Amino acid sequence: MSSPRIEAEVRSFLGMIRCLSKFIPRYASLTKPLRELTHKDIKFYWGPEEDNAFEELKANTSNKDTMAFFNPKLPIMVRVEASYNQGLSADFFQQSTRGW
Repeated sequence: MSSPRIEAEVRSFLGMIRCLSKFIPRYASLTKPLRELTHKDIKFYWGPEEDNAFEELKANTSNKDTMAFFNPKLPIMVRVEASYNQGLSADFFQQSTRGW
């Protein structure tokens, strides 16, 4: 996944990882530089701080604390969201000893 080039791509990325926020340490501070890019009247500038936050957030979405092998014997949950203006998302969760 390449770095966002416009505000809409930053919003899309933040929306995608929001469902994993409880699994990402320091989520609020990591997303701060990216969230600031979505404020009104802020000129879009992608610098080292934004790039570091983006890369760390990407790494956190695929580590052992957020991902696991599927076990067909455990309960599953599918969560979907839809918004006319914002898009669609779907998440697949499985119950484990750590929760959903």
